[in-house]
Amino acid sequence: MSHSEERVCKVCGAVVADGARFCHVCGASIAESEEENPAILEMVEQFKNRLREHPEDATAHYNLALALIMLGRFGAAVQALEKVIQLEPSFLDAHFQLVRAYVALGNFEEARNALSNMERIAPNNSKTKHASRLLRREMAKRGEKSKGA
Repeated sequence: MSHSEERVCKVCGAVVADGARFCHVCGASIAESEEENPAILEMVEQFKNRLREHPEDATAHYNLALALIMLGRFGAAVQALEKVIQLEPSFLDAHFQLVRAYVALGNFEEARNALSNMERIAPNNSKTKHASRLLRREMAKRGEKSKGA
């Protein structure tokens, strides 16, 4: 890995040190390989089963989204996070993860929209500021122009 590449936690988006096994912010495992972790796959199935019985369970949708993010399934995570926000519009962590998922997909317009919702809900919150920095950094890496991010 070159020095210009940063290791980023798939769950919270924090930059982690080389050689770290766990994220210093959220405690998530920092997997070295691209293989799907069987434990996370099992969690996905458990959350899906829970949602079949309780489709309005915002927490289960959120936990499903986090597991999908850990697997790199950002499109599916977006769907779960949008459901969380529909059920719990002020759930700031869901908005934060939605920004991250859209950024990972390269959909900066939707990421900006999600960030705008965060700024409306909690303009001075550290997660809102973190999401803004994340979006600006990723847009700069990809040569995108910032429109208020």
